[in-house]
Amino acid sequence: MTLRVMIAATLIVAEAAMRTPRGMMIHEAFYELPAVPPLPLRRHERVRAAVVALFRERATGCPAFLGALTAHEWKALLHWLDTSGLALYLLDRLRERDHLEVLPEPIRQRLEQNLRDNTERTNVLIEECCAIQREFVRAGISYAVLKGFSLWPHSVSGLELRSQLDLDFLVAAFDESRAQGVLNSRGYRLHAISGRSREFKTPFAGTLKLADLYRPSPQRTVEIHLEEHASGLLKRCEHHTLREGSMPVLPAADLFLGQGLHLYKHLSRDQMRCSHLVELYRHLRARNEDQAFWAQVESMCAQQPRMAASLGLALEFVSHQMEASCVPVAVRGWTIEHAPISARLWVRRYGARMTTASFPGNKLHLLLQEEMAHAGLPSGRSIGRSLVPRRLPPRIAIPPADETFNQALRRELQQGRFILFRLCFHLREGLRYLRERRNWRRLLAHASSGTPEQGIMGPLHAGSARGATKP
Repeated sequence: MTLRVMIAATLIVAEAAMRTPRGMMIHEAFYELPAVPPLPLRRHERVRAAVVALFRERATGCPAFLGALTAHEWKALLHWLDTSGLALYLLDRLRERDHLEVLPEPIRQRLEQNLRDNTERTNVLIEECCAIQREFVRAGISYAVLKGFSLWPHSVSGLELRSQLDLDFLVAAFDESRAQGVLNSRGYRLHAISGRSREFKTPFAGTLKLADLYRPSPQRTVEIHLEEHASGLLKRCEHHTLREGSMPVLPAADLFLGQGLHLYKHLSRDQMRCSHLVELYRHLRARNEDQAFWAQVESMCAQQPRMAASLGLALEFVSHQMEASCVPVAVRGWTIEHAPISARLWVRRYGARMTTASFPGNKLHLLLQEEMAHAGLPSGRSIGRSLVPRRLPPRIAIPPADETFNQALRRELQQGRFILFRLCFHLREGLRYLRERRNWRRLLAHASSGTPEQGIMGPLHAGSARGATKP
């Protein structure tokens, strides 16, 4: 059977599953969530989960398990640390807790070299960010710096520790053409359009390798996100210091909301980088007792219930993977309690598997997508198209005008390998999704009926829903 036939067969089965009548919805009359067993983790995933646990505020003891890993296990763990964005955070966390001795000497040296390289890379990105901002100001463009550098200091203790791949700017929609003109003048070319986002890259004739992740990249990438003038968000920006200059960033409440919704987007649509989890957790810890801040966030969520539910699901994910206390009790009432119960059960069952997944992830997010859609929060993309996309992935690089034949050949080979990699991913994870979907529907059916199934669920906890009273 050819790969194309196998993918087509997967799509047919998937679409048939989508037409199957949905199982019973969990009744909103539970005060406590039913008990749903987490999807078991394999050994390498348990090691990754133990690494994530080191970032908890209340983590104690020496992480001796790191010193007991074999060379093969370290190779696999380092690859995950690199792609998840946690490598330098881990080095900093072990240094902070005075536990660097648990790292084998070659591993410690490798991470410290990565830190030196990433410090240089960050300096180059800051220089480029400042240069683009100066051009934006000269052109009279209304903008703000998004994500990345704006996350310091609440989410990131040091900019050189963050694995940042590109620069993001929020730009007023009526300034789109001028912003594109500025980027074109700096050598960028429009690479992709997705909704209100525009991705720009500089032409590059070489091939990109994971080994160069921490070094200054020969290919620069900028994303601009368009903001409607009526929102007034750009008029409320605050100014933070970036080296010797100043950068406009979103107001504190908007920045937090954007960060939480960004995590939710990746949870429900595609691959999540584990660093997003750790960064939002740190932001929650930093703001834990800031009542004025939470009042602002609550006011914004009250105006958009969909936003409250999406943010609530992200906070449920962080609190379940890290510490429940990171989300203040009062905040849970107008965020987490607004998320659909079935979606919160998804966090309980699949949260650890999502946290420890290797790049490019898995398709378990489609189960969450379905639950949110049934609650009136569709993702905007059909599950069928997410399961087996009808289009090829975008090109990795923009070729320069003077590209040689050998350079073009290497680039096309790299693109071909990437396409094959994605095809295999969609086939493998699509089949795993279809298999797990049956288990998930059975879990929901038994949770809604209140009767556990032997071998699948533990005892359920009875109770009442948000807004209901205890009997």
